[in-house]
Amino acid sequence: MLKTVYEKWDEVRTNSVKGKNYIAKYYLGSKSKANVYFGITDEKMCIFLEFTKEVLANLDLPTLKGMIINVSSEPSIDPSKNYLIIVNESQNEEIFEAFSSSITDGLTNVISYFDVYETFKKVVKEYKDYFANPNIILSKQEEQGLCAELLELSNLISLKGDGIVNNWQGPAKNKRDFVFEEMALEIKSTLSQENAAIRISNENQLDFSYPANMKKLFLKVYIMEDSNSGITVNKCIDKVLAQIKTISAKNTFLANLTKLKISPKFYKSRYQFTIQKENVYQVKKDFPAITSKTISNATYDVSYRLKLDDISNYLIEEETMNELL
Repeated sequence: MLKTVYEKWDEVRTNSVKGKNYIAKYYLGSKSKANVYFGITDEKMCIFLEFTKEVLANLDLPTLKGMIINVSSEPSIDPSKNYLIIVNESQNEEIFEAFSSSITDGLTNVISYFDVYETFKKVVKEYKDYFANPNIILSKQEEQGLCAELLELSNLISLKGDGIVNNWQGPAKNKRDFVFEEMALEIKSTLSQENAAIRISNENQLDFSYPANMKKLFLKVYIMEDSNSGITVNKCIDKVLAQIKTISAKNTFLANLTKLKISPKFYKSRYQFTIQKENVYQVKKDFPAITSKTISNATYDVSYRLKLDDISNYLIEEETMNELL
Protein backbone atom coordinates (compact mmCIF):
# COMPACT_ATOMS: atom_id res chain seq x y z
CA MET A 1 0.00 0.00 0.00
CA LEU A 2 1.24 3.50 -0.78
CA LYS A 3 2.16 5.42 2.33
CA THR A 4 0.21 8.54 3.12
CA VAL A 5 2.13 11.78 3.46
CA TYR A 6 1.70 11.59 7.24
CA GLU A 7 3.03 8.03 7.41
CA LYS A 8 5.99 9.09 5.26
CA TRP A 9 6.79 11.94 7.61
CA ASP A 10 6.66 9.50 10.54
CA GLU A 11 9.17 7.32 8.67
CA VAL A 12 11.46 10.31 8.07
CA ARG A 13 11.32 11.31 11.73
CA THR A 14 12.00 7.73 12.83
CA ASN A 15 15.07 7.46 10.60
CA SER A 16 16.41 10.93 11.31
CA VAL A 17 19.32 10.98 13.72
CA LYS A 18 20.14 14.23 15.50
CA GLY A 19 22.99 15.96 13.72
CA LYS A 20 22.52 13.92 10.53
CA ASN A 21 20.37 14.69 7.52
CA TYR A 22 17.83 12.15 6.25
CA ILE A 23 15.98 12.47 2.91
CA ALA A 24 13.55 9.96 1.37
CA LYS A 25 11.60 9.91 -1.88
CA TYR A 26 7.81 10.06 -1.66
CA TYR A 27 6.22 7.82 -4.28
CA LEU A 28 3.47 9.70 -6.15
CA GLY A 29 2.16 6.78 -8.19
CA SER A 30 2.84 5.39 -11.63
CA LYS A 31 1.16 8.25 -13.56
CA SER A 32 3.27 11.09 -12.16
CA LYS A 33 6.46 12.26 -13.82
CA ALA A 34 7.37 14.42 -10.82
CA ASN A 35 9.92 13.60 -8.14
CA VAL A 36 9.39 14.85 -4.60
CA TYR A 37 11.39 14.11 -1.46
CA PHE A 38 10.76 14.66 2.25
CA GLY A 39 13.63 15.12 4.62
CA ILE A 40 14.99 16.50 7.84
CA THR A 41 18.10 18.58 7.27
CA ASP A 42 19.77 20.66 9.95
CA GLU A 43 16.93 19.35 12.18
CA LYS A 44 14.25 21.07 10.07
CA MET A 45 11.53 19.48 7.95
CA CYS A 46 12.09 20.04 4.22
CA ILE A 47 10.34 19.30 0.95
CA PHE A 48 12.45 18.89 -2.20
CA LEU A 49 10.81 19.34 -5.63
CA GLU A 50 13.03 18.20 -8.50
CA PHE A 51 13.72 20.45 -11.50
CA THR A 52 16.42 20.75 -14.11
CA LYS A 53 18.94 23.48 -13.36
CA GLU A 54 17.92 25.38 -16.49
CA VAL A 55 14.24 25.50 -15.52
CA LEU A 56 14.78 26.71 -11.99
CA ALA A 57 17.10 29.48 -13.09
CA ASN A 58 14.18 31.40 -14.59
CA LEU A 59 11.53 30.97 -11.90
CA ASP A 60 10.25 33.67 -9.56
CA LEU A 61 9.88 32.07 -6.15
CA PRO A 62 6.86 32.96 -4.02
CA THR A 63 7.01 33.51 -0.26
CA LEU A 64 4.92 31.92 2.46
CA LYS A 65 4.64 32.64 6.16
CA GLY A 66 6.59 30.21 8.34
CA MET A 67 8.50 28.67 5.44
CA ILE A 68 11.73 29.42 3.60
CA ILE A 69 11.58 28.73 -0.14
CA ASN A 70 14.81 28.62 -2.11
CA VAL A 71 16.66 26.86 -4.91
CA SER A 72 19.70 24.68 -4.36
CA SER A 73 21.40 21.48 -5.41
CA GLU A 74 21.18 18.43 -3.20
CA PRO A 75 24.03 16.02 -4.04
CA SER A 76 22.68 13.32 -1.73
CA ILE A 77 19.65 13.00 -4.06
CA ASP A 78 21.01 13.75 -7.55
CA PRO A 79 23.96 16.10 -8.24
CA SER A 80 22.77 16.70 -11.81
CA LYS A 81 19.51 18.32 -10.64
CA ASN A 82 18.47 21.38 -8.75
CA TYR A 83 15.64 21.42 -6.25
CA LEU A 84 13.02 23.85 -5.13
CA ILE A 85 13.36 23.43 -1.38
CA ILE A 86 10.71 24.38 1.18
CA VAL A 87 11.96 24.52 4.77
CA ASN A 88 9.67 24.56 7.80
CA GLU A 89 10.71 27.58 9.86
CA SER A 90 7.65 27.51 12.12
CA GLN A 91 6.97 25.41 15.19
CA ASN A 92 3.84 24.00 13.58
CA GLU A 93 4.47 20.59 12.03
CA GLU A 94 0.76 20.05 11.34
CA ILE A 95 0.58 22.94 8.89
CA PHE A 96 3.79 21.86 7.16
CA GLU A 97 2.53 18.28 6.79
CA ALA A 98 -0.81 19.58 5.47
CA PHE A 99 1.09 21.79 3.01
CA SER A 100 3.20 18.86 1.81
CA SER A 101 0.08 16.72 1.44
CA SER A 102 -1.62 19.43 -0.62
CA ILE A 103 1.41 19.57 -2.92
CA THR A 104 1.58 15.80 -3.43
CA ASP A 105 -2.17 15.67 -4.16
CA GLY A 106 -1.56 18.00 -7.07
CA LEU A 107 1.46 16.11 -8.38
CA THR A 108 -0.12 12.68 -8.89
CA ASN A 109 -0.81 13.27 -12.59
CA VAL A 110 1.77 15.88 -13.66
CA ILE A 111 3.82 15.26 -16.78
CA SER A 112 6.21 18.23 -16.87
CA TYR A 113 8.27 20.57 -14.71
CA PHE A 114 5.88 23.34 -15.73
CA ASP A 115 3.00 21.39 -14.15
CA VAL A 116 5.05 20.85 -11.00
CA TYR A 117 5.70 24.56 -10.61
CA GLU A 118 2.10 25.54 -11.38
CA THR A 119 0.90 23.07 -8.74
CA PHE A 120 3.37 24.50 -6.24
CA LYS A 121 2.27 28.10 -6.91
CA LYS A 122 -1.40 27.16 -6.58
CA VAL A 123 -0.86 25.49 -3.20
CA VAL A 124 1.19 28.45 -1.94
CA LYS A 125 -1.65 30.80 -2.90
CA GLU A 126 -4.22 28.60 -1.13
CA TYR A 127 -2.23 28.70 2.09
CA LYS A 128 -1.55 32.42 1.80
CA ASP A 129 -5.28 33.00 1.52
CA TYR A 130 -5.86 30.75 4.53
CA PHE A 131 -3.32 32.57 6.69
CA ALA A 132 -4.83 35.88 5.65
CA ASN A 133 -8.32 34.71 6.63
CA PRO A 134 -8.32 31.67 8.97
CA ASN A 135 -12.06 32.06 9.62
CA ILE A 136 -13.09 30.42 6.36
CA ILE A 137 -16.78 29.64 6.03
CA LEU A 138 -17.97 26.39 4.50
CA SER A 139 -21.20 26.21 2.54
CA LYS A 140 -24.15 24.24 3.90
CA GLN A 141 -23.38 21.39 1.51
CA GLU A 142 -19.71 21.37 2.55
CA GLU A 143 -20.58 21.27 6.27
CA GLN A 144 -23.07 18.51 5.61
CA GLY A 145 -20.49 16.45 3.71
CA LEU A 146 -17.77 17.01 6.30
CA CYS A 147 -20.10 15.98 9.13
CA ALA A 148 -20.76 12.71 7.28
CA GLU A 149 -17.04 12.01 6.84
CA LEU A 150 -16.28 12.83 10.46
CA LEU A 151 -19.13 10.66 11.70
CA GLU A 152 -17.75 7.74 9.72
CA LEU A 153 -14.22 8.44 10.95
CA SER A 154 -15.55 8.32 14.50
CA ASN A 155 -17.28 5.00 13.79
CA LEU A 156 -14.11 3.51 12.32
CA ILE A 157 -11.95 4.70 15.24
CA SER A 158 -14.36 2.90 17.58
CA LEU A 159 -13.95 -0.27 15.51
CA LYS A 160 -10.31 -0.15 14.44
CA GLY A 161 -8.48 2.31 16.70
CA ASP A 162 -7.14 5.80 16.00
CA GLY A 163 -4.58 4.55 13.46
CA ILE A 164 -7.49 4.58 11.00
CA VAL A 165 -6.96 8.36 10.77
CA ASN A 166 -4.22 7.59 8.22
CA ASN A 167 -6.85 5.99 5.99
CA TRP A 168 -8.99 9.14 5.91
CA GLN A 169 -8.21 10.61 2.51
CA GLY A 170 -11.33 12.77 2.15
CA PRO A 171 -9.47 16.10 2.40
CA ALA A 172 -7.35 15.10 -0.61
CA LYS A 173 -8.92 16.18 -3.87
CA ASN A 174 -10.13 13.46 -6.23
CA LYS A 175 -9.49 10.67 -3.75
CA ARG A 176 -11.95 8.39 -2.03
CA ASP A 177 -12.78 9.24 1.55
CA PHE A 178 -11.27 6.14 3.17
CA VAL A 179 -8.59 4.15 1.39
CA PHE A 180 -7.29 0.77 2.52
CA GLU A 181 -4.82 -1.64 0.97
CA GLU A 182 -7.26 -3.36 -1.41
CA MET A 183 -10.51 -1.67 -0.43
CA ALA A 184 -12.04 1.79 -0.31
CA LEU A 185 -15.06 3.50 1.20
CA GLU A 186 -16.75 6.54 -0.29
CA ILE A 187 -18.97 8.67 1.95
CA LYS A 188 -21.89 10.70 0.62
CA SER A 189 -24.74 12.62 2.25
CA THR A 190 -28.10 14.00 1.24
CA LEU A 191 -30.76 16.14 2.91
CA SER A 192 -33.57 14.73 0.81
CA GLN A 193 -35.47 11.68 1.98
CA GLU A 194 -37.86 11.68 -0.96
CA ASN A 195 -36.34 11.06 -4.38
CA ALA A 196 -32.97 11.10 -2.64
CA ALA A 197 -29.91 11.45 -4.85
CA ILE A 198 -26.18 11.94 -4.34
CA ARG A 199 -23.59 13.70 -6.45
CA ILE A 200 -20.57 11.72 -7.66
CA SER A 201 -17.64 14.07 -8.16
CA ASN A 202 -15.59 12.30 -10.82
CA GLU A 203 -15.35 9.24 -13.03
CA ASN A 204 -13.00 7.40 -10.64
CA GLN A 205 -15.01 7.66 -7.43
CA LEU A 206 -17.26 4.64 -8.10
CA ASP A 207 -15.03 2.83 -10.56
CA PHE A 208 -14.78 -0.69 -9.17
CA SER A 209 -11.62 -1.40 -11.18
CA TYR A 210 -9.68 1.71 -10.09
CA PRO A 211 -6.94 1.32 -9.06
CA ALA A 212 -5.96 -2.07 -10.48
CA ASN A 213 -5.53 -3.71 -7.06
CA MET A 214 -9.04 -2.72 -5.88
CA LYS A 215 -10.93 -5.75 -4.60
CA LYS A 216 -13.82 -4.18 -2.71
CA LEU A 217 -15.47 -0.76 -2.96
CA PHE A 218 -18.22 0.47 -0.66
CA LEU A 219 -20.51 3.49 -0.73
CA LYS A 220 -22.09 4.77 2.48
CA VAL A 221 -24.80 7.40 2.35
CA TYR A 222 -25.87 9.48 5.35
CA ILE A 223 -29.46 10.70 4.91
CA MET A 224 -29.81 13.85 6.99
CA GLU A 225 -32.30 16.54 7.96
CA ASP A 226 -31.84 20.16 8.96
CA SER A 227 -32.07 20.61 12.71
CA ASN A 228 -31.96 23.22 15.44
CA SER A 229 -30.23 20.91 17.90
CA GLY A 230 -28.30 18.32 15.94
CA ILE A 231 -24.71 17.54 15.04
CA THR A 232 -22.34 20.22 13.77
CA VAL A 233 -18.86 20.24 12.26
CA ASN A 234 -17.45 21.47 15.58
CA LYS A 235 -19.22 18.74 17.58
CA CYS A 236 -17.97 16.08 15.16
CA ILE A 237 -14.39 17.39 15.38
CA ASP A 238 -14.54 17.40 19.19
CA LYS A 239 -15.86 13.84 19.23
CA VAL A 240 -13.04 12.55 17.02
CA LEU A 241 -10.39 14.40 19.05
CA ALA A 242 -11.77 12.84 22.25
CA GLN A 243 -11.37 9.37 20.68
CA ILE A 244 -7.80 9.86 19.50
CA LYS A 245 -5.21 8.63 21.98
CA THR A 246 -1.89 8.89 20.14
CA ILE A 247 0.01 12.06 19.27
CA SER A 248 0.77 10.94 15.70
CA ALA A 249 -2.93 10.27 14.97
CA LYS A 250 -3.92 13.62 16.45
CA ASN A 251 -1.32 15.43 14.33
CA THR A 252 -2.54 13.63 11.20
CA PHE A 253 -6.16 14.51 11.97
CA LEU A 254 -5.37 18.19 12.61
CA ALA A 255 -3.22 18.34 9.47
CA ASN A 256 -6.14 16.97 7.43
CA LEU A 257 -8.40 19.66 8.88
CA THR A 258 -5.77 22.24 7.92
CA LYS A 259 -5.91 20.93 4.35
CA LEU A 260 -9.61 21.74 4.47
CA LYS A 261 -8.60 25.19 5.81
CA ILE A 262 -10.36 24.51 9.12
CA SER A 263 -8.94 25.41 12.51
CA PRO A 264 -10.83 23.74 15.38
CA LYS A 265 -10.06 26.77 17.56
CA PHE A 266 -11.55 29.32 15.18
CA TYR A 267 -14.12 27.57 13.03
CA LYS A 268 -17.76 28.19 13.96
CA SER A 269 -20.37 25.88 12.46
CA ARG A 270 -23.40 27.52 10.89
CA TYR A 271 -25.58 24.46 10.28
CA GLN A 272 -26.94 21.56 12.31
CA PHE A 273 -28.14 18.17 11.11
CA THR A 274 -29.79 15.03 12.42
CA ILE A 275 -29.15 11.60 10.92
CA GLN A 276 -32.30 9.90 9.65
CA LYS A 277 -30.74 6.87 8.03
CA GLU A 278 -27.44 5.31 6.98
CA ASN A 279 -27.31 3.17 3.84
CA VAL A 280 -24.34 1.02 2.85
CA TYR A 281 -23.90 -0.22 -0.72
CA GLN A 282 -21.32 -2.55 -2.22
CA VAL A 283 -20.13 -1.28 -5.58
CA LYS A 284 -19.72 -4.16 -8.00
CA LYS A 285 -18.83 -4.47 -11.67
CA ASP A 286 -22.42 -3.93 -12.79
CA PHE A 287 -23.02 -0.94 -10.48
CA PRO A 288 -24.62 1.95 -12.46
CA ALA A 289 -21.64 4.30 -12.40
CA ILE A 290 -19.95 6.47 -14.99
CA THR A 291 -16.30 5.45 -15.24
CA SER A 292 -13.34 6.17 -17.48
CA LYS A 293 -14.08 2.89 -19.29
CA THR A 294 -17.62 3.93 -20.17
CA ILE A 295 -16.78 7.35 -21.63
CA SER A 296 -14.57 8.65 -24.42
CA ASN A 297 -10.90 9.36 -23.76
CA ALA A 298 -11.67 12.95 -24.72
CA THR A 299 -14.12 13.26 -21.80
CA TYR A 300 -12.89 13.83 -18.28
CA ASP A 301 -13.67 15.64 -15.01
CA VAL A 302 -17.14 14.13 -15.03
CA SER A 303 -19.73 14.63 -12.28
CA TYR A 304 -23.22 13.14 -12.12
CA ARG A 305 -26.13 12.40 -9.77
CA LEU A 306 -27.19 8.93 -8.64
CA LYS A 307 -30.74 8.13 -7.44
CA LEU A 308 -30.70 5.99 -4.29
CA ASP A 309 -33.99 4.25 -5.08
CA ASP A 310 -32.41 2.79 -8.19
CA ILE A 311 -29.42 1.21 -6.45
CA SER A 312 -31.30 -0.57 -3.66
CA ASN A 313 -30.20 -3.96 -5.06
CA TYR A 314 -26.67 -3.15 -3.90
CA LEU A 315 -27.61 -2.48 -0.25
CA ILE A 316 -25.72 -4.51 2.34
CA GLU A 317 -25.61 -4.62 6.13
CA GLU A 318 -23.13 -2.22 7.68
CA GLU A 319 -21.72 -5.05 9.82
CA THR A 320 -20.81 -6.91 6.62
CA MET A 321 -18.77 -3.93 5.41
CA ASN A 322 -17.10 -3.41 8.80
CA GLU A 323 -15.96 -7.03 8.90
CA LEU A 324 -14.25 -6.64 5.52
CA LEU A 325 -12.57 -3.28 6.10
